[in-house]
Amino acid sequence: MYISSGEVGAGGDPQNRAQNKSTFLGKLLRINNSGTTYSIPPTNPFTTTGGLPEIFAVGLTNPWKLFFDKNNGDLWIADVGQSGY
Repeated sequence: MYISSGEVGAGGDPQNRAQNKSTFLGKLLRINNSGTTYSIPPTNPFTTTGGLPEIFAVGLTNPWKLFFDKNNGDLWIADVGQSGY
């Protein structure tokens, strides 16, 4: 299961939440959901390198949609962003 979260900060993310690997804000999380509990996929990038193990991607401003490309399996995230893409 993928869960997207915005950084909920002011313009430009002055508190650097999207890059801080100690918070779920501004991230894409990935978990295995088994009903009342969840587990961490062992291939998540921060399971052994520091940061919250649920984190799959960092640096998001306000992700509002994500999908997998049916042709090649790439993950695409629609992120409102600030002034760039």
